[in-house]
Amino acid sequence: MSLSVAAQAFLKLSEEQLKQTQLLFLSVDYQNDKPDDVADYATQFFKEFVGLSGTKQQIDFVVNLFGASYLMEKNPKSYIGYSIAHTDKIFFLNEKGEIIKSIANPRSDEQIYQSIKELL
Repeated sequence: MSLSVAAQAFLKLSEEQLKQTQLLFLSVDYQNDKPDDVADYATQFFKEFVGLSGTKQQIDFVVNLFGASYLMEKNPKSYIGYSIAHTDKIFFLNEKGEIIKSIANPRSDEQIYQSIKELL
């Protein structure tokens, strides 16, 4: 849901704003989601979106940088045998990679769009 809402916001951006903005999507499902698959998945929403994943150690490193979290639990009802609960926020970073804003769910494409405009 987050990527589809973000894609709607990115469609509102001007060409110049798009040049200054990049969305990165991180999958925390290191057991199932391979980096190439996550990259392909992200671009299905917007061609310039970047999808990332990696090893548990790599993901944990990034998650900790953002003060986010995730939890994998066994779930025999799931087709993959587990379920994942995770932080659902969009983090906005400046050129130095510092978090300057975040938006939690629920959020709208207009809220994301206005935040990008405000921060540029």
